[in-house]
Amino acid sequence: VNFPVSITNIGEYAFSGCNSLTNVRLPNSIIKIGNGVFSGCSSVIDVTIPQVICKKKISTYFSSYQSITNVVVADGVTTIGTNCFKNCKSMKTLRIPSTVRYIEEGALYGCEGLEKIIFEGDAPYVGEDVFIGTPRRMEICVAKGSIGWNGTASAELPEFWNGYVISHLSNSGDSGSGSGSG
Repeated sequence: VNFPVSITNIGEYAFSGCNSLTNVRLPNSIIKIGNGVFSGCSSVIDVTIPQVICKKKISTYFSSYQSITNVVVADGVTTIGTNCFKNCKSMKTLRIPSTVRYIEEGALYGCEGLEKIIFEGDAPYVGEDVFIGTPRRMEICVAKGSIGWNGTASAELPEFWNGYVISHLSNSGDSGSGSGSG
């Protein structure tokens, strides 16, 4: 499902039980979304989420959120809220746009399957316990020239940020595979 930017509201349980639904792309223009919109959609693996979802727990909207492996935070989102992705154990990749400035407490708590976070902008402010339960092997990919990663992400990229290995995004914008040129 690909929603146009003219959509601003999705009612409760609108797509509930759509078992064949695998990809959901929600634009940041959505300002109201009902509870359980994608409940029972057990095949969703790729999702783009707007600010309205980032302010709450993803489980509020996806009862079968444990199947989601790839998450893209929509352009324009500024904050990933407290406990947003808490216990999303199957999530492998998370793409965060340059507009995100804050990742609040526990946002990634218990995301034990997370392999890579792709930051398209500067390092955001990170609250307490954001990374509790995420694997130490997780890779952080950052845009060249971005700041806050223990300095500027130039050719001389530091090896670690918050205890995680970091690398540069590839020139192609990184489709999720990363490029360790640092």
